[in-house]
Amino acid sequence: VALRTEKLSGAKRDRKKVESSRVNRLVWFCYALDPSLSSCSLEELHQLVQDFIQRHSVDLENERKLRRPGRPKSSNQERMEIDQEIEEAEYKTGFVLPDLTCFQSVKLLRQWCENLNGDPSFLPRLRLIRIFKNEPLTVIEEQKGAADNMFSSSTSTNLLDVITPPQEDDDEGDDTPELIMGE
Repeated sequence: VALRTEKLSGAKRDRKKVESSRVNRLVWFCYALDPSLSSCSLEELHQLVQDFIQRHSVDLENERKLRRPGRPKSSNQERMEIDQEIEEAEYKTGFVLPDLTCFQSVKLLRQWCENLNGDPSFLPRLRLIRIFKNEPLTVIEEQKGAADNMFSSSTSTNLLDVITPPQEDDDEGDDTPELIMGE
């Protein structure tokens, strides 16, 4: 019985850790977006992701300067470097973030940050997308949000409402976003 209880509490701890990192990421994007903007372009979204990945660069540089020659890296420096490498790899394979190209999603995200203090139970209401470093025009809907059901798509000025099927030929000059619907 004690072993089972320990196993369950360990699983709960792991879930909380994943949930906490997910909440922290979404809160970062909420506050990183200029408050005067109601949404942003896909290009601006990619810049925000790059800023997110580089958010510890100043701290990392300070840690490197403080370390004496021949001494091992501090645990804090190692953790930040590992986090940065993981996030960079995720960006190459598909970075999940809130859909900031849709004003309804931005409105919900800001409401969540300001009024609900990042309550994890609200996460399923947020529309999440996946973007790729090497394919900047490809967007995959990762999670449908409440905004998709609350507002009609005919009044939406969402960049992602443009759905372009994958083309057979590999046209380098085509700059139309490609939306791939998630399951």
